[in-house]
Amino acid sequence: MFTMVLLGLGDVEQAGGALQVAAGLAARHGAGLFVQHVSPPRSRDGACVLELPTEKELEARRAEVEALCRRHLPSGLTADVAAGSGFLHVELLKMARLAGPDLLVLGGGDALEQCRRELDAGGSVASGREAALVLAEAAPCPVLAVPETGGRTGPFECILAVVEAAKADRSLLELAARLTAREGAELHVLHPLPLPLGSAAPTQDEAARKVRAARDRLTYLCQGLPASERFRLDAAEGEPGVEIFKYARERQADLLVMSSGHPAASHVLSNARIPVLLRKPAAAEA
Repeated sequence: MFTMVLLGLGDVEQAGGALQVAAGLAARHGAGLFVQHVSPPRSRDGACVLELPTEKELEARRAEVEALCRRHLPSGLTADVAAGSGFLHVELLKMARLAGPDLLVLGGGDALEQCRRELDAGGSVASGREAALVLAEAAPCPVLAVPETGGRTGPFECILAVVEAAKADRSLLELAARLTAREGAELHVLHPLPLPLGSAAPTQDEAARKVRAARDRLTYLCQGLPASERFRLDAAEGEPGVEIFKYARERQADLLVMSSGHPAASHVLSNARIPVLLRKPAAAEA
């Protein structure tokens, strides 16, 4: 499925878990792996760079990344390594457009925090996880945000795709289905139904009717997708962030797949302890 995986690194010391996740995916899919480390400016004034790291410093960072790769890459897999300077999110987007990867992996919490600092000139980006949403909206490929604790290095076993039944685009479900088939995983497709604000709670019959309607919509959207025999379709009424994590824990999901435009995406990214795969909405891609 994946042919080129681009891994973006901030602090090398915190990147081992993300490198293992990216390398595991590349090895299983027979993909190339490109590791890009970007050192931040030594001094800046907002978006203006005043001083960049020296060539000697960049060579030292490159040596550290190469040593990290030697420790964590599985046998038979090699990686192209680049070490540069500037703003991490800018350099990653440049490389993504030049190299044409079909997956961009953000390595560990430090890389996300570095992106947040770069993007936060006006105070609009509150967390590194929200920076992942900004990158996902701009990147030409899906973005995998890996938490500081890392994730599965072997094949994923349970993938949870979170959708809005009324707005779900087929492309997100196709991405989740193809990944499920390639990984040999089980796929759960969940549509959390938010409770209406400022009105009385629905009766049990009304709630059951809404859940059935959402399931029917999901069934229609998933027709003909690969690995459909491994699908589990469900809908749950409640606060979306709570229902998503509750469902993920109950099913022991090890990967979340969702649109960067989903209303609960920021909450999920801020609290997830497993990797989150983001795809921009089909309308934004068009």
